[in-house]
Formats: sequence, structure tokens, C-alpha cells
Amino acid sequence: MAVPTMSGIYEIVNLANGKRYIGSAVSIDRRWREHLRHLRAGKHKNRYLQAAWSKYGEDAFAFRVLAEHAVADLIAQEQAHIDMMAPEYNLSPTAGSTLGVKYSDEGRANLSAALKGKRKGMLRDPEAAAKTANAHRGMKRSAETCARISAALTGKKHPPRSTEWCQRLSDAQRGKARSPEVMAAPQKGRAAREFTDDQRAALAEATRRRYEDGTLSRERPPEYREKIAAALRGRELSSEHRAKIAAALTGKKRGPYKKKAATE
Repeated sequence: MAVPTMSGIYEIVNLANGKRYIGSAVSIDRRWREHLRHLRAGKHKNRYLQAAWSKYGEDAFAFRVLAEHAVADLIAQEQAHIDMMAPEYNLSPTAGSTLGVKYSDEGRANLSAALKGKRKGMLRDPEAAAKTANAHRGMKRSAETCARISAALTGKKHPPRSTEWCQRLSDAQRGKARSPEVMAAPQKGRAAREFTDDQRAALAEATRRRYEDGTLSRERPPEYREKIAAALRGRELSSEHRAKIAAALTGKKRGPYKKKAATE
């Protein structure tokens, strides 16, 4: 069966009883081949579709493209088709979701074994991730939703990020322009925060211990100093900026500085 390589909505129809499954895909051709491979092997994750395939046979099913859509519209269009056609073989009434899916004890055990040792970010195939990302792009969460997310995450500790993850995040953010509001937000938050005397003393003690055990150091590697120097080289400071620096340094001791060896 020749299937077009495009993004859109498709259905798998049981010609014997008219029941169907509706889905969406970035590449319909690739998705159909995945369905076919799993159904023929008897290992399709949709138990309704797999049971019907095993009962009626491959010749009783037809694959049809219902509509072609842009990737960004797939979830919304899939949901519209599900609402309109009420497909009997879909496990969930929600597009792009497993909400309402019920697993047997054997299914849970198989899923647990398959996911063991895998990180969450590795579980979804790129096509499903692209569909979800495009569907949620530009969406704004309500205050109630934000409050629920905050409550759910309160007290939870996140695992340490790997060096590779941090580097990818740094590369992704490099060169992005940030609005004055975004830049001012952290400073505004710090300025509004008030510390008690006990908190100030505890912070000072913690910082002192970090300097003593070597975790924190005032020494900067040559690469760091050169990077800062290059960024500041040729920069002209305003009179207001100079006045602030002078005020901050007033009364502070400098040095001792090492004298340069006299040249003969």
C-alpha cells in the first residue's frame, strides 16, 4: 500500500465491522510502517487494535489518510476528528495523550521493564515530541495551573544536571536577546527579599567555610580574567557609573600590590 510522506490525520479501519483508529503523524508513511510492523508481530501497544487485527487478519484492515495538516495543527485536528468520529479503537479520547488508558498487570510489568534505567527525556520518539511541542508552543498557563505545578514541585529535589546538559543549555541560550524586564527580574527579587540577622549570620558563616575548605576562591584562572578583560576592553564608563564605583571603593584598603622588578 503506497502511503504519502506528509504530516496529517489518518485512520485504520476494520472493514469487517466499520470500527476504526484515528491518529496523527509528522510522517504518515513512517507511522503506518510502525503500526504495520507492530501489528504483524503481535506486539502493538493498542490492545484493542491488536486484538481485532489478530482476530480478523491483515486483509480486513484499510489505512486511509483523512487530511493533510501542518505539524503545528496536528494535535488540534486529531482531537477534532476524534470528537466527530468517536473511533472505537482509540485507547484515549484525548489526542496526544494516554489519559484514560488502563493497563493490565502484565502490561504494567512489561512497561516497567522496558523503561527501567531510562531517563524520562529518552522515552518519547522524536515525532511524538515534535507534535507535543508544536501543540503547546505559545500557550499560556493560567494562574491556577501555575499554582498547581508549583505545589506539586514544592519540596522535590531535582537530580544533578550533567555537564553535557549544561553545555547544551548554554549553547541554546547564547546570543539570545533578553528584554529589560527579564534582566531586571532577578535583581528586583533579590532587592525585595529581607534577611533576618540570624539568616545573615548563617550566610556569612557558610561563605567563610567555603573559602576555608577551598570550595570557593577569590582567585580566578587566567582564562577567566582574560575573558572579562576582553569584554571590558575599550568600554567607556558613564560619569554616573564612575561615581558609583568610587563610592563603593571609598574607605576600602587596596593591595598590598607586588612591585615590579626594576629593569636594568
